[in-house]
Amino acid sequence: MANSSKRALRERLGAAICLPAALCSVLLGIVPPPAAAKPSISADAQPASMSRQIQLAARQGPVTLLLVEGLPISGRLSAIAGDWSDSTLAEDRYEAWRAAQAERAPRADERIAVVMNDGDTLRGAFEGVTGNAIALRTTTSFAATPAYFARVRQVLAAEGEVFGPWAELRVRLAEAPDLAVVSLTRGVAGSVVVSRARIVDVEGVGPASSSTASGDLALGLVIGVIAALAICAFAVNNAIEDATTCNVPASSANSRDRQFGAATLNSGPPAWPRGDTRRP
Repeated sequence: MANSSKRALRERLGAAICLPAALCSVLLGIVPPPAAAKPSISADAQPASMSRQIQLAARQGPVTLLLVEGLPISGRLSAIAGDWSDSTLAEDRYEAWRAAQAERAPRADERIAVVMNDGDTLRGAFEGVTGNAIALRTTTSFAATPAYFARVRQVLAAEGEVFGPWAELRVRLAEAPDLAVVSLTRGVAGSVVVSRARIVDVEGVGPASSSTASGDLALGLVIGVIAALAICAFAVNNAIEDATTCNVPASSANSRDRQFGAATLNSGPPAWPRGDTRRP
């Protein structure tokens, strides 16, 4: 009797100890592994993913973009404009639009001069249009300065040629395909726009899908381990309680009580009915 009780106790304790490992193995089998992280995501190949990375980076503070030319540019995110879902670059769509125009319009990367209403003249390479502004690369930083339509007086070619009256050119440029750009605010330098075609990667931000999958996996494992430990503690507690109350007898009287009932030891057998004769 004692050996069988000890053997049953060992079996129950062994099952309780092995339970967490079994549950963790099941969790590892059903939770999909995280996707392998890529070193960078090309803006040409994954425009939507690149836009998502920029938004995630902006939640942490200033954004640092790594450009095709190998230079980084930083600033606080102001806006993400244009169509990032189109696999065809906006620069190519603009050139197709320009070729179909009867009147001349600035071509991509053409050197132009934009005369502003306040008398200032901005000189640089024409990047494209962004809704209500001309994107003009005026420095070697490869970021463009927006020249807003409402502040422009005239647009000239490098040779001084005028692209027709500004009122007419403004209407045509408003119909041109917009650039897909990131607008950054850079302190006293003001706002700059960076074309999607020039962005190679976002500093300090990995692929969003991988980080999300890793976070889900970690959360699932933590919950699974907590549940396994709770079940293990419950099983071990039951096993110990059985050992102290049933499998290990506290006294012979208590043992006999459990086997035959308390009435067997605390009271004698019931009296025979009067006049009834029985063999002892």
